[in-house]
Amino acid sequence: MKANTSAIAGELVIRSAVRLIALIIFIAAAQARVFGSVETTSGSGTCSPQLIVLLKVGRPTGFPQPSNVTLFCGSPPKQQWTSDSVPHAATASAVGSTIYIATAEQSYYSEKPAYVALLSRIDGSVVKELHPECASYIAVAPTRRLVYADMFAKCTPNSEHRLTIVTPPEQEVVSKNLITEWPPVRFVFDRDNQLYILQNPYEIEAFDSTFRLLRQYPGGYNIIDPQDVAFTPQNGMLIANSRTDFCSQGKIVTGFVSAFKPNSTDLVARFGIGGCPTSIAIFNSEVYVADGLNSRIMVYSLPKFKLVRRITSGIELPKKIRFDRQGRLYVLNVPRLFARTGNANISIYERGQSLPSTVLPFGNSDPFDMIVD
Repeated sequence: MKANTSAIAGELVIRSAVRLIALIIFIAAAQARVFGSVETTSGSGTCSPQLIVLLKVGRPTGFPQPSNVTLFCGSPPKQQWTSDSVPHAATASAVGSTIYIATAEQSYYSEKPAYVALLSRIDGSVVKELHPECASYIAVAPTRRLVYADMFAKCTPNSEHRLTIVTPPEQEVVSKNLITEWPPVRFVFDRDNQLYILQNPYEIEAFDSTFRLLRQYPGGYNIIDPQDVAFTPQNGMLIANSRTDFCSQGKIVTGFVSAFKPNSTDLVARFGIGGCPTSIAIFNSEVYVADGLNSRIMVYSLPKFKLVRRITSGIELPKKIRFDRQGRLYVLNVPRLFARTGNANISIYERGQSLPSTVLPFGNSDPFDMIVD
């Protein structure tokens, strides 16, 4: 009888333990649905999707304006951390567990040396600092090639504009220096890890993985003030062309989108949107173009670029648009220049929707760049 009683008690303990484990799993699953799926990368917990925002703190009072870096996690986004350790961030890129931030401290207005900060995605702490002479623009390839530009005359002889490629960034091994005729304003890596350099005002150059020049896209009719670049699933390049300073002031200006064949300078299409294309992004078979003049997102179908719909709800002055891996659209809205009208926020749209499901307000601070991962 005692043996039976012990057996029954043991069975009850086991059942209770199983129920407790099931309850823990249920709670974890519920949290994952609310805050986003939880992944593990290199032994460090991360979440998906992630939204990394560069913020200017307060309204402009002079140069350089203080800034911080904030990471949001999951859907809807929940703030995980804010880092003030890079007080004058200019541009950002992210690969793996590291966020790369280029400062704007060295400029015509400041003598303080610029640097590149490597931040941990886990808590925003600075893992390492690189100290190039001037690094105001930055990009990182999935293969961990870091590219930064020396933009200012005090850093480059004879008014040359030098780009430096560092492989790998953590060891500061300079693998290549490129000299460009025009000031480089943005770097983009395509689906084949080819490097595209957007030069102000009129030219784009493409380099292979060894930084050999592949193609030059001359400016003029097809490229004028390129603001953003996106690549189709077949690696065709689409360019948003406009004067963003005119857009932000509300001036009438007609920009356009130019589309090129994959790995080619042959033009496929060139079409206007009746406004200012400030950013461009592609998801599946649709092209999204931000119109900074008319406060809208134009959506076109591939491959004929037929207009299928417009998104206007939640749009102020869209500076940048990006998608996460689940197809959610993120729109970075900024106030208009000088007038300072409108709200600084990030509007998030569920896949295929025209009304925002979430709006992240930033109060008295201005978001000026974002990374969606």
